[in-house]
Amino acid sequence: MHKSKKMRELIVMSCLLFSCAGFADSSLSPLQDSSLNPFDAQLEATHHAEMAAQVAGRVTRVSVIAGQKVKAGEILLNIDASSAQPQALASEAQIASANADLSLAEKEYQRQEALFKEDYISQAAFERAQSKLEAAKARAKATLSMANAARAQANFYVIKAPFDGIVAEVPINEGDMAMPGRVLVTLYDPQHLRISAAVPAGAVKPDISLNQIKIDIPSLLAAGQELKAQSIQVFPTVDSQSHTVLLRINIQAVNNPQIKPGLFTRVWLPTSLSMPNKILIPLTAVVERGELTAVYVKNEQGEPLLRQVRLGRQWGDQVEVISGLSSTKGLVDNAQNISFGQAK
Repeated sequence: MHKSKKMRELIVMSCLLFSCAGFADSSLSPLQDSSLNPFDAQLEATHHAEMAAQVAGRVTRVSVIAGQKVKAGEILLNIDASSAQPQALASEAQIASANADLSLAEKEYQRQEALFKEDYISQAAFERAQSKLEAAKARAKATLSMANAARAQANFYVIKAPFDGIVAEVPINEGDMAMPGRVLVTLYDPQHLRISAAVPAGAVKPDISLNQIKIDIPSLLAAGQELKAQSIQVFPTVDSQSHTVLLRINIQAVNNPQIKPGLFTRVWLPTSLSMPNKILIPLTAVVERGELTAVYVKNEQGEPLLRQVRLGRQWGDQVEVISGLSSTKGLVDNAQNISFGQAK
């Protein structure tokens, strides 16, 4: 009995240890994988359009505002088309005249054809009627082409959305003068986004899979927002100045209004390159005196010494140290507590 009781206790303890170890492993974030290295990136809209004016004219109506959702074909703004209307009306009149001439030529041809079959007119007279009919058809076709061009010109005065999306910017007001090439409305599609990053040449493995790529947005890490890669494109050229290649990753559609083009993101890639660890310090440790940016670091005697640093990107209440600090050992987290008498 004593041995069996002891055996049961050992089995229970083993199960508890195994379950605790499993729980600890499951709590690790995939972005903390030591085999992945982070690269700075930016969120972009794959479908992005800058609607520019193709004609000159005064803006008579602006129908949208920044942040508004629009449908494909929806009118965004109107430009004064008073100068184009007379030309469009003249084209319509020319079409009516050309069609009338064509109808008359067809009737004349039919009469001449009937007379020719009865040998009442010569071959030459019949050919003249046939030639007049072909000329009338050509004039009608040319007039119709000119009218279509006039209609297309008239459409330039109405700016419509090319796709479903969100208005990003409207840098023009009613009454402003629209000139050819001037941007009137900027649109983007929030359902088609991608990540663009400049990574060192050779950092991307040729056999990389989408499951190995991790993407996060530092400003939304608290919300647990992580993006899923849909496809990857590595540009074949290398920048001669930075020796980096452009990496673009299309991401799966997300229904989160906080995710917008321009956000700073991080892309984590499996690479054999030796990547230095980022040094992050709290903002309260930074001291700014004029043009000097520094931190306090304690020496072996515990005395705070002022050390100049160069800072990089900021994540929440922390900031990256690019140079001037190799570790956070001895760093004074709150520089406001250091008096001038203590600092050296």
